[in-house]
This record gives sequence, structure tokens and C-alpha cells, in this order.
Amino acid sequence: MSKKRENLTDPSPQEGKRASILAAAGRMFTEQGYSGVSMDAIAEAAPVSKPTLYNHFKDKEDLFRAVMEARCDLLSEAFDRGIARGHNTEETLTIMASNFLDLVLAPQAIALHRVIVAESGKFPELGELFYETGPKRVIARLSAYMKSLNDSGALAIPDADRAASLFLNMIKSEHHMCCL
Repeated sequence: MSKKRENLTDPSPQEGKRASILAAAGRMFTEQGYSGVSMDAIAEAAPVSKPTLYNHFKDKEDLFRAVMEARCDLLSEAFDRGIARGHNTEETLTIMASNFLDLVLAPQAIALHRVIVAESGKFPELGELFYETGPKRVIARLSAYMKSLNDSGALAIPDADRAASLFLNMIKSEHHMCCL
């Protein structure tokens, strides 16, 4: 007899399988590179059947995109928590900067960055995919916050997109290069 789920926020078996696939794929991409990983190997590591893997992701590129989006979602959630806590602007930007730095300097993020750079010669679409699912989304999220600061008069930020990009690059700066 199966137990009824008591908490409606518990992941469904399908969500659990998807999370298992993403975790396995993330590990494998960072350890073996994009070209060194096959969908068969990911299915085995997850462990799920190949049909289950292909029910969730149409191909390896789609799966890689999902891995990147999941990492970006972590940062977006951290940004949102910083804003939702009701901190003043300086505290919120400090929290965002700290969360961003923690994410981009995490060993898995450094390893994934190395993979993208190493594989971009053979798979130029990986660089574009990385930018679209990672930096572009993060910059857009921070830019929206900075635009709200400008609109409310809290700060004068005439070009929120540029300010967001400069802010994140300033935070990452030399730390990221040293880790790479």
C-alpha cells in the first residue's frame, strides 16, 4: 500500500527523476566535458531508463541547457530572497554580490566554465547556450532590480543593463580568474 503524500510541495516521482538526471548530468559534464558524455551514460548514472531520459530532454544540448538554467535559477532565487527580506539598497546589493560570488566561485561552476571554454572550439553553440542561460539571465534579473531603484529614486541608474553587467563583472573580477 502506498502512502499518501502529506506535503503537497514534495516532488512528484517525475520531478524526482528530472532532478536526478540534472544532478548526474551536471556532475558528468563538469568531470568529463560536453563531448565526453553520452546520453546513455547519463541515463545509467541517473539511474533512469533511456526513454525516461528522452521524455524529459530531447537531446544532450537540451539537457545541458537545463543544467545551466538550474544553476541560474539558484542565483535568481538568491537575488529574490535578498530583495524580499526588505533590506535597504546597500544591504540588498551586498547580499546579491555575495550570492553571485558564491555561485560563480563554487568548484562545480568553475569546472563547468572550464568545460565551456575547452569545448567551445568544437561546439561553438555551447558558448552561446551558456551566455543565454547564465550571464544574460542574471544580468536581466539584476537589471530589473536596478531599474526599480532608478524608478523609485533610490539610485540614479540611467542604464540599468550596463550597470548590472558592470556590477557583476566588478564583483567577479580577479577572484574568478584566480580560481580558473
